Amino acid sequence: MQLLEQGRTIEQIAASLRLPVPRTKRYIEEEETARDLARYQCDQIPAARIRELYLQRREEDPTLSKTKIAREAKLDRGVVSGALGHTPAAGDADSEGQDDQVLIGVDVAARIVRALGFAPHEGEGL
Repeated sequence: MQLLEQGRTIEQIAASLRLPVPRTKRYIEEEETARDLARYQCDQIPAARIRELYLQRREEDPTLSKTKIAREAKLDRGVVSGALGHTPAAGDADSEGQDDQVLIGVDVAARIVRALGFAPHEGEGL
């Protein structure tokens, strides 16, 4: 890719690498694809989305607790509590949105989402 970025043609690159032109084109295409995919790869997501799912499940099952989620997800309760952040009680509107910038690792998020009874692909933005 650097050679292309330096202005060399595919034929020049193939010659310098002593490779056939079609094979060189394939390598360049594979590298472009890998770079493109890397731009979309993420290792953290906003915790707010996971909190929404948690609150949704709490409406369905008021006995659901962070401790139960931690046990089901095989995570420390502190990790789950930190990932879910502050979950406002009914009528606690002042605190909503205070943790909107909190990010959690996708591995922790996936375990929590599964413990909530969702498949990770079921939640929008997951």
